[in-house]
This record gives sequence, structure tokens and C-alpha cells, in this order.
Amino acid sequence: MHGLSRITYTDLFWETLGELRGTPYYRQACEGIRACAVNKLTNRNFRSATDEPFTAQKELKGFWHARILGSPLRLLFYSIEGDTLQIGCVGDHSDYGWKGKHSGAAERLVNRIRNSVKKGHVPFPDWEPPRWSNPDQLLDHPDLALLGRSALVKLDGQLNGEWDDLAVFKRKHGDDAVNDVDLAMDWLERVAKVRDRLGFIIASRPILERTFKDATPSEAAMVNPSAEAIAGYAAFR
Repeated sequence: MHGLSRITYTDLFWETLGELRGTPYYRQACEGIRACAVNKLTNRNFRSATDEPFTAQKELKGFWHARILGSPLRLLFYSIEGDTLQIGCVGDHSDYGWKGKHSGAAERLVNRIRNSVKKGHVPFPDWEPPRWSNPDQLLDHPDLALLGRSALVKLDGQLNGEWDDLAVFKRKHGDDAVNDVDLAMDWLERVAKVRDRLGFIIASRPILERTFKDATPSEAAMVNPSAEAIAGYAAFR
């Protein structure tokens, strides 16, 4: 079965997903969105008990919803246009008036999504860097694949500043901990590891910004492409 090759994000999607940032559920939500995209990459008609088209409300005809979180419940609202998965937003049952509740919600939801789609694809959100209290939190943080270049550079600046003043280290371990050379050096080595990872991502952003201007390849949904894929994008451009 033919799958979808492209994915588009709306500013509304980033706004509603952003409401989960800083919560214990954020990573799982991102993984759920990625899983939805991967399923559609293989089979555009893929459906399951947690990923299916709306059928009961005429206002929602043509839209799908996938459960990306069970508790608290969060749904991904999306549609399919040609070979493109159009991501609308993240919400819950109240956004479309589930079981007769919230009259008129479905129409409002559809209008919000359609208006947002008209604005065009937003490959990277205009977010601030994630908060962190340990460099290990950043190494595989979902935001590294999602943030725009300016936010990534700002995060790298924070890490660079940590080399100078160990401010986060002191808040976590106490001012006197700087006298523990082994502990401090281990911390800085982990900071350096994150900066190495960030350096690769920052360097690749201009290529991705150009390549993903109109749509993001489905295989790159919610993840940073591999070095090989990025080299392919650069060669193609």
C-alpha cells in the first residue's frame, strides 16, 4: 500500500504541542506523533483503535485523530492531502464536542486548523530552548530535533557559559562542589558531549530550513535526520 512522503506542520500544531513542554508527558507525546507519521509513511490508509478518521460528525469529514497520550488524554488532529500528512493540532475530546458536548466545537476546530494550514508549513517552532538542570537531560531531548536555529544557538550559548561559571552545576551540587575536581570535570565532559551533538544539528539547520521550506520528508518527522540523509538533501539542492 502506497504511503505518504511528506508532512506539514502548522503554527497551531506547534502552539498546542508546546503546551506539553516541561511536563512528564512531552516526550511520550512526541513519540506518539512520530509513530503516527511512520505508520502513514508505510500505509496512507493505516488505522487502528487509536488512529482513525472521524465518521460521526459531518463537520469533521476528512479529518483523522490519533491518540498520542492516554492520561492525560491528548489527540493529534490531522488530514491527508495527496502525498502529504497535514498535521493540524494537539487537543482532546472537548475540541470537537465529543458525545454531544461543546456544541459548535467541531466547526471551530476545523476552522482553526484550516486557517492555520493556509498560513503554510512551519518546519521548526519559534520556541525558547528547554530548561535543564543536568546536561544529560539534553543529549536526547526531543527539542533538539524540533527547535529552530536561533533557539539551538541560544542553548549552545547557555552550555558555553556553563564552562565559564558552572552556574547550573553550583545550583545542583552547591558552591563548594567546584572543589571536587572529578565531579566538576565529569560535569564539563557531559556538557561538551551535548555541545558536540548540538554543533552537528546547528550546522545542518540551514540545509534543513531550505529543504523543508514547503514540507518535511515523512522519514524526518519529529527527528533530526542522519548525517547521510542531510548529505543527500544538500546534494539534491
